[in-house]
Order: sequence, then C-alpha cells, then structure tokens
Amino acid sequence: MDRLPVARSAALKRTHLPHSKEVLLLVDVINPLRFPTARDLIPGALAAARAIAGFKARLARRGVSAIYANDNYGTWHSEFRDILAACQTLPGERGEIARLLAPSRSDLVNAAAAPAGPNESAEDHYRGVGC
Repeated sequence: MDRLPVARSAALKRTHLPHSKEVLLLVDVINPLRFPTARDLIPGALAAARAIAGFKARLARRGVSAIYANDNYGTWHSEFRDILAACQTLPGERGEIARLLAPSRSDLVNAAAAPAGPNESAEDHYRGVGC
C-alpha cells in the first residue's frame, strides 16, 4: 500500500484566526462551471462575481473576515489553491470569475467533497458524472 508523504511539522502549526463579529461566507464561488447549463449562467455569474468582489473589498476595509467553503470537485488529492489556480487559467468569463473572487492571504478556506452542479446528486458526482 502506497502511503502519502508525512507532512512537515510547519504545516501543523496553529493558524491565527481573525476575530470579527461579522464574516462574509462565500460558498462554492470558485467553480470551473462545467455542467450542462453552465453557459446559460455565466453572464449572471460574472455580474455576481464583480458585485461580490466589490462587497468583499468594502467589508475587508472594515476588518470583516471572509471564509470560503468550496467543493473539491472530486479532486481528492488537490489543495484548494490547486483548484483555484486551475479555475483562474480557464478561458473567458470562467477564469475571470475565479480571478475576481480569489481569496486574499488573510481569508480562511475550507475545501470539501460535495456534489458539483445544480442538477447533480452526490451519487452522480462520485460516479464521475459531474464537472
């Protein structure tokens, strides 16, 4: 049985968590938009991304933290930064959305396995039908 390399102890250092009475929770905003009806959603998603980016910037100036909760899109051995980088290099509006909504260094991120796409069940996703 192959084993993954042991993480360096630096990776296990406690993360400083910002304290804030308010938080901006961004759920599944980093998304490759690869599902059958995505083309129809992209113009609205780009407009929403621009609005969210502006809102996030205004909140950040007030000291409000952002938390990203995102799919891993079935890439079980990927880190969120790998998913972000892949989405940022997508052509056109899909890449622009990821670039607009990329977390800053002070933002908190949690990537977890979950179904991707509005018409997909968890069972479909784990069979590889999704994005």
